[in-house]
Amino acid sequence: MNGFIHSLVRLDWSDPRVIGFLIAVVIIALARKWSFVILVVLIVALAEGLQYLLRHSALGHDFTHGIVIGVYGFGGLLLLFLAIAHAFTKE
Repeated sequence: MNGFIHSLVRLDWSDPRVIGFLIAVVIIALARKWSFVILVVLIVALAEGLQYLLRHSALGHDFTHGIVIGVYGFGGLLLLFLAIAHAFTKE
């Protein structure tokens, strides 16, 4: 069990347990209509996927790291905006 929690914390995308866990979280979020959870999982998957794809590019480590941080920053701002909008439009 300790290895499973450790693999979730460090998000080793080569481990199929991590992918399975994220898929299960998305399925539960879809069933419960938790749009914020789905958005968080999509942002993390996008950032990690970009990091994986750009890891061996000629752009350099600093540029790749900046892109990943930019994706996380944009996702955080999007979540903040959606949370504020949801609070004001709650019926």
